[in-house]
Amino acid sequence: MQEHIGSRIIGMVAGDIEALLNENQSAINMAYMNIGKGTKVSIGVSFTPNPKGVETEIKISFATEIVDPPEKCKSSVKRIMCESQADLPL
Repeated sequence: MQEHIGSRIIGMVAGDIEALLNENQSAINMAYMNIGKGTKVSIGVSFTPNPKGVETEIKISFATEIVDPPEKCKSSVKRIMCESQADLPL
C-alpha cells in the first residue's frame, strides 16, 4: 500500500518549517539587518515514497549579505512519516 499525504503529514511539515525558521531566526535577522532592503527566505518541501511512509525534506535558504554571487545560509530537516502512525511526543 502506498502512503498518502494527508492532514497529519502536512501538519508535521508545517511544524518542521516553523522549527527551521525558529532555529535560524538569529541568522535571518542578521541577514535582514545587513542587507537593509529586505530578505527573501526560500522554503522547499519534497515528498518521496518510502517503505515506512512518506519521506519529507524541508530546506530553507537565504542570502546573508549583498555579494555577487550571494553567500547563502542553508538548513534542512528530513523525516519519514506515516499518516496512520500514532502521535509521538516532540
